[in-house]
Amino acid sequence: DPRNVAARLSLVDFLTMRKDGDLALSALREAVRTIPEDPRLAARLAKLFIGRGDRAAAADILRDLLRAAPVSLRALRLRAALDPTGPPMRAG
Repeated sequence: DPRNVAARLSLVDFLTMRKDGDLALSALREAVRTIPEDPRLAARLAKLFIGRGDRAAAADILRDLLRAAPVSLRALRLRAALDPTGPPMRAG
């Protein structure tokens, strides 16, 4: 089932464990495109970008996530991890 979030996250975990970061990133991007309403996927994608040192891409993902789910604790925590001294992000 292409909309099975748990299966998609398991695949990303497996690929990450195998140190195949590019394929994990590709799989996660596809998952976010397929199931954009699930904040777990966007949050994981932002974490993956943070881990790769791409803070700008992570910030873009988190901004979009906070627009879609402005009370997402997961997104707010990731945003704080990305820039703990920055102003709080707000949706819109």
